[in-house]
Amino acid sequence: MKFLKDLGIDTQAERIETIKAGCPTVFESKSMIFCPLTEKLIEDGFFTISNSNGNIHGKVANKNSVVQMADLIDIAYNVNLKYDLNLQFEKSNVEYYKEESVAEITIPLGQSEFRTRNGFEDKTNIFLFIKTGFGGVNSSEVGIFTKRLVCTNGLEIRQGLSYFKCKHTEKMNEKLKVFLGEVLPKFTTSVQDFTAMSVKLDSKDITDMDIENFKRDFFDIKKDEKISTKKENMMEAFNRGMEIEMGRVGQTAWGLLQAATHYTNHGHPRASAEFVATGTGATLNAKAEKFILAL
Repeated sequence: MKFLKDLGIDTQAERIETIKAGCPTVFESKSMIFCPLTEKLIEDGFFTISNSNGNIHGKVANKNSVVQMADLIDIAYNVNLKYDLNLQFEKSNVEYYKEESVAEITIPLGQSEFRTRNGFEDKTNIFLFIKTGFGGVNSSEVGIFTKRLVCTNGLEIRQGLSYFKCKHTEKMNEKLKVFLGEVLPKFTTSVQDFTAMSVKLDSKDITDMDIENFKRDFFDIKKDEKISTKKENMMEAFNRGMEIEMGRVGQTAWGLLQAATHYTNHGHPRASAEFVATGTGATLNAKAEKFILAL
């Protein structure tokens, strides 16, 4: 497989003409500016490549069913320049999950910091994420996620807050690209928004009954259901994390949310970076946030 550099194409104008001619390239974008990160990723052969001539490389089953990560990075980079957002695009921020069938790039937005009512200084880093899968199996997402340092030994909690998620269809993929271009400038307010939500939840005291109702919803325990040994063990793991979190920030809605994300990151039997990024952990975190915000 050849990349543009192998074809002796150095200038932007030459690249555009090559794209129009249908030569192998990850770029189908109409953008006139290309992200330096994307250039490097192309050189190293990281991303699946397809064009109008068919599949060139990778697991892509249908070129119309897959958003190319390079397209999304290119759009984000151009919006970053247009609005002077000062976002940092780094190759080290690209991660892969599910045997490299899912790629995600994370871009730092800043740090949320506030002091809880009991005096605990809580710090959370906020990131933009752009995620897509190869092969038409996994969905594409654009949004933000948070990474919170729980204690000084380096224990971190990750929570995804997806803004847009779509299936791999040509129509939906085009909507995803438009969405990214339109809302990226708004993501820069995510730090302030997250801090405001944190302060609001910290001000909300919760009862033991609130916690019990939350756990029944979180672990999908039906009324009058006999709790299985498996669920009892899962709830015990949750309770251990909750003891740590509420011991730090108090019996508040904020403490309960952190107990939930603590569990998905470290207490669940399948807890892993992939689990909270693309798997059931991400779904559980979203479920917990919805319930707690409604308290």
